Amino acid sequence: MVLKSLLGGAQPEREPSLRDGEQILAWLEELARVRTPLALRLKENDPFGSTVKVELVSEEKETFTLSFLHQPPGDWKVGQVVHLNFPLDGQRFRATAKFAGLGGYLQREFKLPEAIFHAERRGLMRTRFSRRERPTVAVLEELFQGLGLSGPILNISMGGLAFRVDRVMDIKQDRRIQVKGDLLGAGRKMALIRIQDLPHTPTLECSATIAHFNAIPEGVVAGLTFEGMGSLEMQYIAKLLSQRLPTFGRGFPRKRRRGEQEANPDFQSLEEEDIPAFEEPSPPSEVEDALSDRELLEIKVAMRAPDRLSQLRKRTRQILVVHPDELDRAILTATLQVEGYRGIHEARSLVQALDVARRHNLNAILVGHRVGPHEGLEVIAKLKEAFKGEALVAVLVTEGDDVKAKLALKGGRVEGLVPFPVDFDGILKPMLENLLGLGTQSP
Repeated sequence: MVLKSLLGGAQPEREPSLRDGEQILAWLEELARVRTPLALRLKENDPFGSTVKVELVSEEKETFTLSFLHQPPGDWKVGQVVHLNFPLDGQRFRATAKFAGLGGYLQREFKLPEAIFHAERRGLMRTRFSRRERPTVAVLEELFQGLGLSGPILNISMGGLAFRVDRVMDIKQDRRIQVKGDLLGAGRKMALIRIQDLPHTPTLECSATIAHFNAIPEGVVAGLTFEGMGSLEMQYIAKLLSQRLPTFGRGFPRKRRRGEQEANPDFQSLEEEDIPAFEEPSPPSEVEDALSDRELLEIKVAMRAPDRLSQLRKRTRQILVVHPDELDRAILTATLQVEGYRGIHEARSLVQALDVARRHNLNAILVGHRVGPHEGLEVIAKLKEAFKGEALVAVLVTEGDDVKAKLALKGGRVEGLVPFPVDFDGILKPMLENLLGLGTQSP
């Protein structure tokens, strides 16, 4: 998954909305057809408003006309914003529109809304998790320095989550820090958060801001506000909430335009299509990548720039990181992705690692010194035994003066040893490039 928070990119809107112009026209035509009353307010928080109905919808003028039961008070200026709330298909929605001019008797004309939102404040609705579900989050203040935090997620909403802080570490010094309620303050920026093990959901990544950080009798709890969360990731969270919260709503129902309904009177409105169940993507094909127009151009350029060719090769390599610790695994994975490796897979246990090895044509495995009850060498041996592809490069993260690991390297059971804490630039990066044949002279 692309690290948008670290590599830049646009910041998408956090709240789900309907912005399809054709659909907005279809919704207004539906409101006019069924004569649905709307609540209009000059200010969003006004306790009182006017009841209106949609009379006309003009695609050419990009306007719609509302009729009032009584003459609205005050002098209205062109461009004045009004707030509309209305029901549709058992849900409530809201939108804003700009006054465009007078219409017929007790009628006024408005510009089409740019967006329609849910009115149930869906973004504030959150679901909690039991101890059996065990979703977790790893939080990195920066990639190579600052603080790293991890722990189980307590609840999640469209706008953020809360988690119990079980571990804090200084990333640069690679040392643990005591978990205290005054360690971080509200407003602190976090470059990367990785949300893992949500039910039927892939790992989600974005940046975040600390909303609160305090100690309670159950431990230290941190609240995060999402930033830079992609639209697909937001859809996964929305689907999770809709499955667990009956009142969360069913999205934005799709409507047909008036002419389409007249041509097909038996048509029934379609609900928003369900998000497909999460399936880990298949490994990218080196041939398919090379045959795309962009890749062909890059390869032509790379023939005159060997370092560029090395970057292209990195994108096709499949690497599995096996490590039980959320923070250490997050740092390794994020570093590899920033370095240009695209096919990164993760596992926290031997069972998960074997499952990944069965489904992907791996090129290398990077395994922690110990993975649950198993030694890293044992995990490597079982993965190599189960792997059906070509030769599998294995790199073991060692701790201290590991004689067994040195003997395994000498005997060919592993291809590389990296001492912990991992020096990526000094040791792991050149080792991987050499073992994976990414040097400038490699074929």
